[in-house]
Amino acid sequence: MSSPSETASSPSTDTIIPFHFWDDVPHTRGISINVTLRFDEQLDPERLRSSLSSLLEIDNWRKLGARLRLDNSGKLVYHLPPKFTKDRPGFIFTTEEHDGSIKAHPLASQMPSSTQLDPNTQVCVLDGMTKYSPLVRHKTAPTGIADWLQTDIPQLVIHTVLFNDATLLTLTFQHTLMDAMGLSSFLHAWTAALSNREEDIPPFLGFDEDPIETQTEAVSEKPTIAGIVFGKILLLRFALVGWWEKYWFPKVEDKVLLIPGKYVDEVRKRTLQEIQELAEEGRINTNNQNDEQVKAQDRHRPFVSESDILLALISTLLVKAQNPSLHAPVQISNIFDIRSILGLPSPGVYIGNAIMPSCSDFEAREFGDWYHGTGSECRLGPVAMKIRNALETQRAKEQVLAHTALRKKTLRDMGCLPLVGHPRQLGISCTNWQRAGFFGVDFGGAVVGGQAGEKFISCRPSYVNTAGPRPLDGNGPRNMVTVTGKDNVGNWWVHIIAREEVWEQIEQWTRELDLRYS
Repeated sequence: MSSPSETASSPSTDTIIPFHFWDDVPHTRGISINVTLRFDEQLDPERLRSSLSSLLEIDNWRKLGARLRLDNSGKLVYHLPPKFTKDRPGFIFTTEEHDGSIKAHPLASQMPSSTQLDPNTQVCVLDGMTKYSPLVRHKTAPTGIADWLQTDIPQLVIHTVLFNDATLLTLTFQHTLMDAMGLSSFLHAWTAALSNREEDIPPFLGFDEDPIETQTEAVSEKPTIAGIVFGKILLLRFALVGWWEKYWFPKVEDKVLLIPGKYVDEVRKRTLQEIQELAEEGRINTNNQNDEQVKAQDRHRPFVSESDILLALISTLLVKAQNPSLHAPVQISNIFDIRSILGLPSPGVYIGNAIMPSCSDFEAREFGDWYHGTGSECRLGPVAMKIRNALETQRAKEQVLAHTALRKKTLRDMGCLPLVGHPRQLGISCTNWQRAGFFGVDFGGAVVGGQAGEKFISCRPSYVNTAGPRPLDGNGPRNMVTVTGKDNVGNWWVHIIAREEVWEQIEQWTRELDLRYS
């Protein structure tokens, strides 16, 4: 991490804006993000650039053009130029043009597209997202927070790769800027500006005040995870277990699991029936009556969402592939958004970080009895229901406030966010971007040959790619799941980082599944 002495200087005319509390925590400082949207149309880079310039001139949206700096106490602050100029722009925008088709490019031709998949595609494993980083990132794009601190580059770095039949649009930013829902709000505002719909651009919340902190209040209730928070001794044991894991399994791979919607629907239907039978026997807790996703007429029935099913399925695959002992502890950390829970002002959007983990604890033996003695279909009901119940309990407002207080205390006492569970646990972390709706963002206003309001051509992503700035090594995360969303055809796309050996087991499962359904 850079020290204040390594921070670039800024003109005295810049406006200094304090950081929001949850934007400057260890994990946001440590993560740089690249999100690539593939469009199966040629987009006009000048329309993209000029519309984004227009957005950053609207009221508080200009904050996105601020620079990252450290103050004398080591805290992050924003330095916002009084005016964006050629020398100090609000964002970096670069373009690489290719004369031919994306199908003729040796690397780009391998990138999947939902519009070009065989309609009969079954569950399958595709190459990992980091594979495409040399193609979608400009060679000068920042790779870590030090690159922002030590130079005068703005927070948003955008690179477009153009073909005559496709466009790859990549946004590079530090996690300190925003989470997935923040990125979604930004993209929708950008496309509104692109389509000359300025009336659809919402107010930008939190220019120089922290709306999350404003909505946070003290509560007497304790967080449900308070009894299992790691102290210093457990944290040391946890670090040693992590070192041991990396010693014996030094290689990790990232790959994409493509799961057709019809398969998820089938598994969900079967799982709901399984849960109903277990509930009638009194063998499972289905207490989800207050969940906002449950319709009033269905509240007497068990409920799990498609996302619950996906996470239960993927967690089962990861656990069984690593073959831990039956009583080995397993924890699933399921990230959720807290904007609506805290009731942020409306209308308006919050571009920042407003996320929290829901934790559910298991033993390895709880994952996956196989149906009918096969090795391709497993029972997901108890796992999915436990994930759902933990999410419902822990995203109640009182619990969010209690968990916030715990996180602040742990940051103050130990310098890190709280870790919970057992130091020997097999941890699985999931962030699900379906609610962010990246596959629904419409960049039709930039289609070459189309004009907003005249001959508008809808243009939504056919693929969403997310990756870090560097190739994976053994020191990175494991059992990390990113559900990039459900495409416009109905397929689910899931990015997973796991041990190299795990992928052999998952690919064997997909082959057995293919034989079962062929």
